Amino acid sequence: MPLFRVQLYNSGEWDGNPSQEVIADDSSSAAERVAGEPLTVHGRVKDFRASVWYADQPQIKGERFYRVTEPRVA
Repeated sequence: MPLFRVQLYNSGEWDGNPSQEVIADDSSSAAERVAGEPLTVHGRVKDFRASVWYADQPQIKGERFYRVTEPRVA
């Protein structure tokens, strides 16, 4: 399994902690494992939660993951 680095954010702002290394099947699993909550690849800036990249390729831009929000009820 690949080794990823995960950087967490709160409401789109860096949480102040260094990125964490995690072994996971894919970047989505790595993000969810470190964040401790379900995440999605689409969202608003205020819901930005994690950036994930391969630990051995820091020069390549990572994937972004967002908090899962409840749909609005009309």
